[in-house]
Amino acid sequence: AKKQQQLVESLKKYKRGAVSRLLNGTLAFNDCPNTETGQLKRIGDFCEVQMCKRVFKEQTTPDGDVPFYKIGTIGGLPDAYISRSLYEEYKRKYSFPRKGEFLISCAGTVGKCVLYDGEDAYYQDSNIVWLRNNSPEVSNDYLYILVSNVDWATLNSTTITRIYNDNLRELSFYIPPLQMQKRIADYIFALSSRIEAEQKLLAKLQQEKVGLLQHLFI
Repeated sequence: AKKQQQLVESLKKYKRGAVSRLLNGTLAFNDCPNTETGQLKRIGDFCEVQMCKRVFKEQTTPDGDVPFYKIGTIGGLPDAYISRSLYEEYKRKYSFPRKGEFLISCAGTVGKCVLYDGEDAYYQDSNIVWLRNNSPEVSNDYLYILVSNVDWATLNSTTITRIYNDNLRELSFYIPPLQMQKRIADYIFALSSRIEAEQKLLAKLQQEKVGLLQHLFI
């Protein structure tokens, strides 16, 4: 279990380094130039910040048809639901995330990003937003990796306790050609998947160790 713990920590450190290089434009592959060769683009120049139509507390129930996620439950288990009819009406009439876009928590766990996979779900307005990417030259996967790794605690001189739309619009990143974006996204996603798999193995080993110790001292 100790060696597995060391492997997990090494992989996490390696990923942090890769992401840091990505954000400052110095990530490179042996046969490709670094990302700084791309254009420095401001998010607000090619993305719109969008949010769901407001749902009031009295429109929600403890259980029901469609999960309603708030800042405390996004990425986890819902504790509120809305009716199917309200969901279909609001989804049809108002802005709604597209599959492949990602939702951003603007309060609570500031900057938490969750990929939208197309499931039936609704989200708390203003506290949860997403970026409508209008540029054919920027992939949503690449944009997700960039935004989800912003360190909001050190971005400005004061600690950010809430993200406002302008905070998102003012973010700027180096945007390389699409082929390079895909390669970077695949690389970071593969690292994340490897870390997740190794963490599951670590948890299993630790559980087995606890079970063995309990057996020895019975």
